[in-house]
Amino acid sequence: MRQKACQVHQTRPVMNNGYLNFVRSFRKKHCGLKPQELIKIAARAWCSLSEDKKNRYRRMARNKPNNLFESI
Repeated sequence: MRQKACQVHQTRPVMNNGYLNFVRSFRKKHCGLKPQELIKIAARAWCSLSEDKKNRYRRMARNKPNNLFESI
C-alpha cells in the first residue's frame, strides 16, 4: 500500500492550548496517519513528554496575542 504524500497546509496562528500546538507539530511529522490514529498516537506522545518539553508548547500558547490589534 502506498503512503499518501504529505499535503502542505498554510501556516495557521498559534492556538491558546499547548496540547493543540503539540498536535499540530506532531501532525507535520506524521502526515501519513489517519486522523483517529494521529490523535491517539499524539495523545500518548504528549503524556510521555517531559514537563520541560510540554512547557515549550504551553509557552507558545501563553505568548499568543489575544487580540489582532495587540500584535500590530
